[in-house]
Amino acid sequence: MNKMTKRRSAGNILDFVTAGITITAIAVIVLASFYSMGLFIKKLEVSQIARKYILVMETKGCLESPVKDQMYIDLMEIGLHNIDITGTTLQAVGYGEPIMLCIKGSLSGNAMSDDIWSNGFEVKAYYVEEKRMSTAKN
Repeated sequence: MNKMTKRRSAGNILDFVTAGITITAIAVIVLASFYSMGLFIKKLEVSQIARKYILVMETKGCLESPVKDQMYIDLMEIGLHNIDITGTTLQAVGYGEPIMLCIKGSLSGNAMSDDIWSNGFEVKAYYVEEKRMSTAKN
């Protein structure tokens, strides 16, 4: 009977260690997912801003200066840096002509480092590019 008790005790300890390792691994994966989700949400916000301003551009025929300034403010508020709008239609075009909105920049966010066990999570910059094309309806 004494031998049975020792076996059960050793089995219980191994089960506990296995469960602890599993819970730790799941916690790391969930935490990494939350950090990545934050960057994904910021990217979706950039897409929404691009959609908003391409609709404005459709009615105006181009991206006018005051509208462009407001777009920069909106993009900076969500954390986009190094904003470049090269390729965007800045001069008015006629009805039915193609218009384009190109937004490029970088978003900073927490991400898993290459060596998760020694460095954990670190702030990284990710390149973002959003292109929208439509037709002027002015």
